[in-house]
Amino acid sequence: MSPNTDFTVSEYHFYTPRYYLLMLCLIPLFLIDFNEKRIFISALVINVICILSFDFVHNIAGVGHNDFGFEFEQYYQATIMPVVLLFFLYGSILFYKYENKKYEEKILQLKDELKEFNDELEEEIDLAKNVVEALLPKQKANIKGYEVEAGLKWFKDIGGDFYTYHKIDDDHDLLFLADVSGKGVAGSVVVSIINACLETHLTKDTFNLESFLLNLNKVVFNSCGGEKYVTAWCGLLNHKTGTLKSINSGHPPPIVVKENGEKIIHLKAGSTIIGFFDEEFNVSSEEIQLEKGDLLFAYTDGITEAQNEKDEFFEQVYDLDELLSSCVKNKKNNAVEVLMKKIGSFTNGKYSQDDMTYIALSKNSN
Repeated sequence: MSPNTDFTVSEYHFYTPRYYLLMLCLIPLFLIDFNEKRIFISALVINVICILSFDFVHNIAGVGHNDFGFEFEQYYQATIMPVVLLFFLYGSILFYKYENKKYEEKILQLKDELKEFNDELEEEIDLAKNVVEALLPKQKANIKGYEVEAGLKWFKDIGGDFYTYHKIDDDHDLLFLADVSGKGVAGSVVVSIINACLETHLTKDTFNLESFLLNLNKVVFNSCGGEKYVTAWCGLLNHKTGTLKSINSGHPPPIVVKENGEKIIHLKAGSTIIGFFDEEFNVSSEEIQLEKGDLLFAYTDGITEAQNEKDEFFEQVYDLDELLSSCVKNKKNNAVEVLMKKIGSFTNGKYSQDDMTYIALSKNSN
């Protein structure tokens, strides 16, 4: 030590243990991660620099601790205490790692349980999807003198859109299109209710549209308590006379293109939405005469509300009436095919936010 030092021998021995504490601080470095090593090695280096700076000034330059302007106890706090605090900081990190490991094990357990739950949910969704797909028509409708095209594209794995057609008798055919509020399994359950109600009425000697919708409203309301509702369109076609009886239950009005595309009719008459009201459900209907070359297009709102990457709706950019009218005028183009290609191009095949379902009925011009 420098001859100018102010420390006594006993003070010197009291002062040197900081180097042993400094060495003890190196032990936890073998037990912590690389990122933690970098942080605490940096802190340790700073402490070492401080300690060596004091020793350099004291031993080499011959400056005593009084020359720094503080007593030995202050010098001790300035050199040894940072090392001691660093040591306890390491201890805190190790304790944190021990506790964190317990929580990580718990998180892994929860992940396994969540995966098991998701697997079960996917199985239920697949089952519901298979049920609804089984309810959809298996074959293309065969109505003498008419061409029928229909399609359904779900936004998710399964949705609440539904369509069907049935031969009622030798003269009449039923066309039906529905959109259940909400998506997923809950929507598919309501679809099953709708189909069951329809099948019940089809087994009767006579089929009446008004009676069917009144009963369907009661069944959906009682089953869902008003929490789920359905918009629907029903059409009863007399293919011999070309008369179509239409009932619209809160659904987007089907479009009828007549007179070689020069005239557009929207089928609006009907009732309120199905399943929302119990007693206050009144049904009305309208009839329209279909001529050769006429086109009827019934659809769910997923068609007009299809979105592109700019969050624009299809109906904001294109006029559905004009698209269908131009296709009817140009008899070489299939109206439905042109429309669906236009929607696919508009959405880029991935921005649609709802199920898309349609039924197109055209009277042969031959």
